[in-house]
Amino acid sequence: DLFLQLKFQQVQQLTLYITDVNGIRQGTRQVEGTDITQNCDTALLPAGQYWMHIVNESGHFTIPFTKSSP
Repeated sequence: DLFLQLKFQQVQQLTLYITDVNGIRQGTRQVEGTDITQNCDTALLPAGQYWMHIVNESGHFTIPFTKSSP
């Protein structure tokens, strides 16, 4: 699993999504708040390199992560 915890001073509307090494989206979530906690289930993803994208009206932030074999 990929655990994500974000804290903001003002309410944020975020789009969260994961892409694989080929740029293919593996799921999208819309979240809103000042304290955002998400647990993204990665059990169905094959082993490999991925990126978590966090997007709001101000910009785009990307966090790389690696999914290991079970």
